[in-house]
Amino acid sequence: MGLRGNTWGLAWLAAFIVWSSAQPLIVSLFDGVLAFVVSETLATLLWMLTPWLLLGRRLPFRKLLFQGLLTAVGLLALSVSAAVYAPRAIAGAAADFGVIGVAFSLLTLLFCVMFVFVIAAAVGATLTEWQEERRA
Repeated sequence: MGLRGNTWGLAWLAAFIVWSSAQPLIVSLFDGVLAFVVSETLATLLWMLTPWLLLGRRLPFRKLLFQGLLTAVGLLALSVSAAVYAPRAIAGAAADFGVIGVAFSLLTLLFCVMFVFVIAAAVGATLTEWQEERRA
């Protein structure tokens, strides 16, 4: 998209900064299940906004619902599992291999995050296409 793509990338970066700053404040206003629902709703909106902005608004926003929802849920599951597993894995890798072991553990975690993004995008696009075919 050339130079115009930089503008959309900066718009996404601004949206991400606003989301990451405001999300904890908004969620702190609620308790229990309502806080969880608000948090996941905000995350879903962010992950719907991401491809919409980075593709220069070429896709209709409503077509990104499944992808945004799957990304938010997948990242939630990954964050819960990483909170349990990552400290043990990093400590073990550090004991066995030193600093390079820590780097490999963090790269593995980053690979898992990217895996969630790719799977959510593919499954979300497939579900959206399937839904459109059912309507026709």
